[in-house]
Order: sequence, then structure tokens, then C-alpha cells
Amino acid sequence: NSRALPSMNVSYLPSERLTLYTAYSTSFGAVQYTQLNSMSETNPLDPEVAKTWEAGARYAGQRLRSELTLFDLRFDNQILSIPGTNPAVFRNLGATTHDGVELALDYDFDKAGPLAGLNLYANYTYVRAVQESGEFEGRDVPFYSRQSGSLGARYTANGWTLGLSATAQGKHYTDTANTVIETANAALGRVAGFGALNAQLSYKMAGKKGLDFQLGVNNLADRRYYTR
Repeated sequence: NSRALPSMNVSYLPSERLTLYTAYSTSFGAVQYTQLNSMSETNPLDPEVAKTWEAGARYAGQRLRSELTLFDLRFDNQILSIPGTNPAVFRNLGATTHDGVELALDYDFDKAGPLAGLNLYANYTYVRAVQESGEFEGRDVPFYSRQSGSLGARYTANGWTLGLSATAQGKHYTDTANTVIETANAALGRVAGFGALNAQLSYKMAGKKGLDFQLGVNNLADRRYYTR
């Protein structure tokens, strides 16, 4: 394969703490080794080419750090796995558009205040991934949750750090038709959104550079969820 991949990045710094940026890039994805096995005369696979525009702002203050990015990603021939096939079969879905927004916030409390050592953070992504061609034009691309995010807190004192975080993602579909009702073999149907609560504990030993202790527990509430 031979393809030109132009890109352009522009940044502007109104101040030492604030950065405004925009970018355009072209990415190329060759047909992967595992996907080659599913190629045939009736199912040829073409490489993926995607064009991405993004624009946003980044702020880095003494205690507050934040970032906001708007993006638009367009595939000309996205490759997709066909659900329920074993071994997996892949095909070109065709043109798709993925647009949305990403937001990140991170805040450290004043080291001289009553909440010294506490850090709060949050991340949120909204992405609208839509088929732009074919029989199901206008419907969601399979396996893309429109919303996902996390919210967490960390407290550090005397070398110990205790963290608590929650992650969540919204519903999504497993096929191009966006089938809602589960089929008899459970291969198709809408997958419900879910969330999980996680905890982390770490300790850095004083005077022992590079030596630390970490312990984590995921899904503290033993929340049941599923995929297909």
C-alpha cells in the first residue's frame, strides 16, 4: 500500500497557563494479519483511511488542570467484525463518522488548607459514531457507547495514597442494524450500560527510591454486567 498522510497542528498560547490548539491528521490502517483469513472473492477487504479534525483548549494552573477537545473523525471504509462468527469474519462497513467531545478536570486542594493531600478528577467523553453508507445508514456503529466517563478522588499523606474511582459507559449495539431485542443465541441485541466502583491503595517507602507497594480492588460492589 502507498498513501499520502498529510497532517497539520497549530497551537496558540494566550498565557503561560492556557493553550489553544487545533489539528488535522490522516491515518492509515492496513488489513491486519488476523483479518486476512476472512478475505475472499465475495468479501475483499480494503485498508482503512481516516481523517481527523480536532480543536480544543488546555489549562494548567497551580491546582486546577483541565482540557476540552472537540473532534470529528471520518473513516472512508471502516473494518468491522461480524458478530457471531467463529473464527471471526471481518468486512468493510463503509464510510462512518465519529464526532464528539472530551473533557478532563483535575484539582489539587491547597497544601496549606484543611483538605491538603486531596485530589479530585473527572473525565467524560461523548462520541456519536454513525454509519454513513449502506443498508443501515444513519444508525450507530456497533460496539460504540455514546457516553463514557470516570470520577475519582485520591488522598495522599505520609507516603500513603488512597484512591476511590467510579467508571461508567452507556449502552451500545452489536450489529449494524442496531438490534434491540436479544436473539435466542444471545449474539445480537442491545448491551446495557454499566458502571463499577474501584479502590487503590499505595505506599512509597521513605528513603527507598523506586520501591513501593500497591493494592487494588476493582468492582467493589460486585456489580454484575455483561457483553456479547
